[in-house]
Amino acid sequence: TLLLPAKPTINKEQEIIVRLNDQNRKATLKDVPTDTIMKDLNVRIESLGHYPIRAVKRLPSGDIAVLTINNDATDKLRSDNRWTSVLGNDARMVTRTYGIMINGVRVFDFDMGKKKR
Repeated sequence: TLLLPAKPTINKEQEIIVRLNDQNRKATLKDVPTDTIMKDLNVRIESLGHYPIRAVKRLPSGDIAVLTINNDATDKLRSDNRWTSVLGNDARMVTRTYGIMINGVRVFDFDMGKKKR
């Protein structure tokens, strides 16, 4: 029986999605191996004084998922967007949002004009 190594688990809290808005850059990066992208990102990230990343994944959309070594590293990278320029001048980190459905609460009980972060 052949045993395959288990895939490393991905902690979504340690994942940063970078959206590539420039279609030409997205097409160019499509042909670049993810190892090369990771090395280039780590050079820039380490030059800014941050922890290196542990993996890069190309998403079906062409965007890039960056996996960090821990939650602290993720928070620091999210607060400093200078490293995303390695992927392109128009590259932007995606902020995760979650939909919430609440049953049994009247809509007029919410003040939609007031947003709290």
